[in-house]
Amino acid sequence: MEEGPSLELCIAVWAEVGLSAERHATLDNQAISISDNRQDSAVGREALKDVIKDFRDTPAEERPRRIGVLIKAFQAEVDALTRRQAFAEDAFLNLYRPLADAPDPHASLLAAAAEIGRLRPEAAAAAAAAEGLRRELAHIDATGGGDGENE
Repeated sequence: MEEGPSLELCIAVWAEVGLSAERHATLDNQAISISDNRQDSAVGREALKDVIKDFRDTPAEERPRRIGVLIKAFQAEVDALTRRQAFAEDAFLNLYRPLADAPDPHASLLAAAAEIGRLRPEAAAAAAAAEGLRRELAHIDATGGGDGENE
């Protein structure tokens, strides 16, 4: 069996990663925002295509007056893409930072599972022995078989 980081180390680091309900809610919200941003980006690209098409359809003599509209449309799309990129990068980095130094828990979990499997028969035997002693004690109490010295 491969030896990995100790189970205690994995537990400590993954506790710091904090995959709590709050973290999951944040990740869910970020995923929704990223999806919304993708849709907004598609709409923005279509709008930019329309502005470009209108500009191309504009007679050459009118184009110098309309260049400002075209530049503004490109700038708006660049700004939207920059915001989308910054949001996606922040979301990724906020998830990546706590995971960067987290050990892979696979080996530790395998070792813990093997140890549990090894101890399971011992635990079952101890539970059976305890149940036998409880029954014996109940029988002694029921028959009044105590010697009375400890009473």
